[in-house]
Formats: sequence, structure tokens, C-alpha cells
Amino acid sequence: MEHSRYPVSYWCPPPLSAHTAQYLDDIAAMGITLIPSPYFSGAPEEKEAALAFFAAAEARGMEVVLNDARLMFPAHTAKDAEGCAALDADAFREALHTVHAEYGSRPSVHCYYIGDEPDKRNYAAMCDAARIVREETGKEGYINLLPYYPRFLKNTGFRDYDVYLEDFLAKSGSKILSQDFYAQCLEGNVIHEDFWHVLQCQYDVAKKCGAEIWHTVLACKHFDRRPPEFADFRFQISMALCYGAKQISFFTLTAPPNSSPKETNFTEAPFDWFGEKTETYTALQKALKELHVRFGDKFMGLEPQRVTHFPIVPYTYQRPLPRMNVKPFTPNENIYSVSVVRGLPRQHVVISEFVEPATGESYVFIANANPKASVALSVTFENAREVRRYDALGREYTAVASPDGAPARLKNGCFWLSPGQGELHRIVR
Repeated sequence: MEHSRYPVSYWCPPPLSAHTAQYLDDIAAMGITLIPSPYFSGAPEEKEAALAFFAAAEARGMEVVLNDARLMFPAHTAKDAEGCAALDADAFREALHTVHAEYGSRPSVHCYYIGDEPDKRNYAAMCDAARIVREETGKEGYINLLPYYPRFLKNTGFRDYDVYLEDFLAKSGSKILSQDFYAQCLEGNVIHEDFWHVLQCQYDVAKKCGAEIWHTVLACKHFDRRPPEFADFRFQISMALCYGAKQISFFTLTAPPNSSPKETNFTEAPFDWFGEKTETYTALQKALKELHVRFGDKFMGLEPQRVTHFPIVPYTYQRPLPRMNVKPFTPNENIYSVSVVRGLPRQHVVISEFVEPATGESYVFIANANPKASVALSVTFENAREVRRYDALGREYTAVASPDGAPARLKNGCFWLSPGQGELHRIVR
């Protein structure tokens, strides 16, 4: 079965001069399919090199997130007496038309980058910019929102995170929900209690509003987050797929040169301070090869139906957090007969149901939500005549069949999940 590639991007591109043929070959070989452009200034002397960059990205089959200072916040904004930004819509439109004529109209340009993590003083202006980009070009004006932390939620001006997300989609006209929450990689092998609540919150809002989830994965040592290994990448990718993400970005691909007085703990990225590939590069490349070869863009055509945790989400997640508007997960939400045959006492598995609208077929993605330990499962699918799965090369095969009409059952002897691993199943009724 032939698959195209899933959209994969990253944050913090190097300058235009560093986008050599070797660099582009390296990120293409890693599995990047949606490349953030270097930050263009609009200077006439950079245009030749900029056009060469687009040609080189297109030759490697990559789409582009366009970063151009003429459209990025705070361009064309002014602050009022209270420090709130207002967008000069006419000036922004004029700049947009110029940039669109120069670069944005290229078919490889997927969206325009507007800005990152708007607080309540800059929120309205950035929403206005994103809306104008969509109205004028038909392409998205991409904004990465504030992640969910109590201190950040206060900066949004909203009491509840889901209300913030819905308001953003309404005011910006955007169809992308993007935020970066890295507490799934805390040192000491701890996964922060809010991780799945944030994913569920995005999932609910995206389904309600017809938006896409763009999910950011940590790809380097960062503050008190551990440096990711292969299983950590597998885990973060699997969780994004479980919750229906339509794009994954990695933060950050190249470690900054340790020149900031504020943040000096970005180490062990895929490319180190010296631009050399690290063990993290190899781990990420392996995880992305699995994503592209086994599943390709299959998840892009699947519509998420529901997400279930088994046995249940660990005990701290059994009730909604008082500061978030998120429903609790409960054991009776499990619609499959599942048992952990072998694994840690507090094993955690996520089961996601999808429908392919084009065919009406049902799919189930089962992922090990433990990035440090394997698990053996026994899963029974009611009313399933056959359960099909994808091998290492992306070829579909029969995992279990039940020609006599009995429920199809994946038995523990043949259904192991490695740390962070996820498996996609097509259900034949």
C-alpha cells in the first residue's frame, strides 16, 4: 500500500545563509515535509537567495511555512495607552499583497507565520492579521497559542482554556489550533498531570469548530525537561495521532548557541551548537521514518470519533481540574474488552476511534502511553469480522480474522506494544 507523507515541521529555522544544499538534504532525510522558511526581511538583495530557497525546498518535495518580517507581529501595529496592540489593517493588507506576489502565491507555501504565544494585549491584533491573511490569500495565517499553564492562562484573559481556544478560532477565522506543552517530558520520567487534559481540550474544540490540531513535540533538552530518546519521540508522535493531530512540529531542531542570558538549557537537539548531527537526530529520523513509511498521510483522511484511556487515566486525572473546563475520563467509557496481560501495575494505553468519511470504514489506533515500558495486550473487537494492520513497510495485512462470526480478538501472544508505540487497525465488519 503506497502512502504519501504526513506533514512534519519544526521551529526556529537557521538564517537564509545556512540553508545550504547539505542542510536541506539532512532535514529531508530526517523526514521533514513542511519546512519553515528562514526569516525574510523584504530587502531586495535577499530576493535571489530567497527564490533559490523555495526552488530547493520544492525540488525536495517540501512545502513551506512562510516567515516574512513584513507580516509577522508586531509589524503594522501600534500600542494604545494601556499597551494593547492594534493592527493597521490597510498597511497590513498592502504588505500582504506584496509578499504574496513575491513568495506567498507559490504552491509550496502552505501558510503564513504571524506570531507566537499572544498575550491578552496582543491577541486581538494577531487575530486580525490571521483573519486578513485568510480572506485575502485563502491560506492560513498561522499563530501558535499560549500553552496551558496556570500562569499563562492568566495572560490570555480567559478563565478556561477551551473558551480561549474557541474564541481564537472565531476571531481569527483560523482552522489551526496550535500550542506547545512540554511537561510530558519532565525529568525523572514524570508526565505532568495536565498533559492529557490539554490534548482532550484541543480535541473537543477542534471537533466542535472544524479545526485542525497542530501538535508540537519536544526535540531537545529544555529547562527541566529530559533530552528525548527514540521512545520519547514515539510516545509524543503516538499521542498526537491519538488525538487526531494533522501536523507535527519539533522544538527545536538546532540548539541555539547559548548566547541568551535567559534560556541556556537548549542542548542535545538533533543538530548541536556546532550544526553537527547528534544521537537525537538519529532517534528522530528513526521515529519519523516509521511514521512516514508505516502510516504516511493515512491519518489525514481519518475523522476522529473518540479517545478512550485504559484502564483509566491515572488517578490524578479522574476528575476535571478545577481550573479547566474538561470532562473526566471514566472506566465505563471503554467500549472494547481490553486487558493488560503483561506490563507495569499502572500501565496506560490510549485507544482512539476514527472513521474514513470517503469509505465509511472504521479505524482504531492503540498506543502505549508509557514511554519507558512495554506492554502486552489482549483486545476484543465486537462485531468485527477482520482486523487489519500495517507492517513495517506500510503494507496492510490481516492481524486477526473471525470468519465464524465471533468477536475478533487480538491475543496477548501476538500484540505487544513497545514504549510509546502505536498501531493502526482497520476494522472490517
